[in-house]
Amino acid sequence: MGMRLPPNVRPHKKEVLVFVEGDCEKIYFDRVKELGIIENISLKVEKVKGKNMFVRKMGRIIRSKLTNNSNARFFIVLDMDNGASKQVYDEIKTLLKMERFAKNPEELIFITNYSFEFFLLNHKKNYSKPITSKKDYRMDIKKFFNVKEHDDSKKSWEAIINKITKADIEQAIKNTKSVSKNIDHNPCCSIDSLFETLKGIN
Repeated sequence: MGMRLPPNVRPHKKEVLVFVEGDCEKIYFDRVKELGIIENISLKVEKVKGKNMFVRKMGRIIRSKLTNNSNARFFIVLDMDNGASKQVYDEIKTLLKMERFAKNPEELIFITNYSFEFFLLNHKKNYSKPITSKKDYRMDIKKFFNVKEHDDSKKSWEAIINKITKADIEQAIKNTKSVSKNIDHNPCCSIDSLFETLKGIN
């Protein structure tokens, strides 16, 4: 029989770091933490802005984390929203292999094509139409989340994402399970797989 912890001592949770590109994703995963969707891990969200610096900055942070905690886990959320995205995706895979951070880099990278807004819309409706510009999402974002105005500002994203509930997140995961996981396909979304992976960590 395993040794029981004293009543006032909580079991240590594995640290998991999720790298994201922008305010939208950062605010979203902070909301996930706030709602207690994934209670089995200590989730931290790291925004690394700028695709041209994303790989270098991310690599530096991962090296630092693993030096201090060799058991730390990390995952990457990436949009395929322009021509540079595929190059960044390939550079991330190369970095993870060269630094021996992962044997199968694809298992650590989770994609939305065209952008993360696709996954957000699925919190309110089973949304599957292809989009080629973030501007194309804005009308549906305003409609589904019942807001009069929306732009890419941090304040605007907070107003929208704070409307999301636990039930909404479970619905988005369900809605996107059948969406293509092929990064070249529009739409593509594997964020549902990220949630499954995070919930399975112990």
